[in-house]
Amino acid sequence: MRRRYSISYFLSTGLKSFKRNGFMNTSAIVILISAMLICGTFSLVFINIDHNVSQIDDYNEIVVYADIDATDEELEQIEADILAHKNTKSVTFVPKEEGLVNVRESFGAEFDPLFEKYEEDRVNPLPDSFVVEFESVNGFEELKLYLDNEVENIDQVSSHLDIAKRVNQIKNIILVVSIVLTALLAIVSWFIIANTIKLTFKYREDEINIMKYIGATNFFIACPFVVESCVVAILSSGIAYVIQYFAYDYVCKVVAEQYPMIQTVPIESLRLILAAAFFGATFILCIFGTIFSTRHYSKV
Repeated sequence: MRRRYSISYFLSTGLKSFKRNGFMNTSAIVILISAMLICGTFSLVFINIDHNVSQIDDYNEIVVYADIDATDEELEQIEADILAHKNTKSVTFVPKEEGLVNVRESFGAEFDPLFEKYEEDRVNPLPDSFVVEFESVNGFEELKLYLDNEVENIDQVSSHLDIAKRVNQIKNIILVVSIVLTALLAIVSWFIIANTIKLTFKYREDEINIMKYIGATNFFIACPFVVESCVVAILSSGIAYVIQYFAYDYVCKVVAEQYPMIQTVPIESLRLILAAAFFGATFILCIFGTIFSTRHYSKV
């Protein structure tokens, strides 16, 4: 009899407390939604950057762009100078015509009208280039400095390794910002939950003292607060998940239409991970915050 009463008591008391502390619980929900959206957005950006970096092949290659008006003799000299470096493994000459075809293929059919105009006007904005494969990553910086400073008639030197390094720097910044913002919002959420419980203890002080007097355990006293926290966790994580799901799906469609060269990870392959992360994080924060706070205030 007592067990059946306890379950209904926990639920009804927890829901009444949630309604009574509407303002504080709403604040906690808004803060938790903000924390989940910030963390989720940065995580999705992080995942997509990682995905696009993984699509970049041949990290051990440098692309050397010759001056646009370089003569055949100068191009031959560039190739000879590149081969003279000890870290050069091979050099492949890419004529500007072939380079334009490669760029056109990488951009996709959506940009065909632009490239057709170049063909009609017989204008090729690209220079001749050399694809340089190097022996050792450790000698990459030395080779790049050599190409930049000692080889003449070169306009630009770029490499996938450079891109990867820059992208990794961006990823690290995103990771740090995400952790800091999420931690701050988590602390604020914890503070709101603790104060909500403190106010409830004040409001129900006489009732809780009587319950303690007749032998109620801390577990029995804490359960309604856990129910209240579960409601906060369900609402905040559910709302955050819906917002994140549709916002990310919309952004993916816009990126696919306007920037076809950028590959996005479809939301379908991330929805379970996203849901588990949102619900898991909010439940852990709310329930542990509740248990910690109730243990603290029940001793007062």
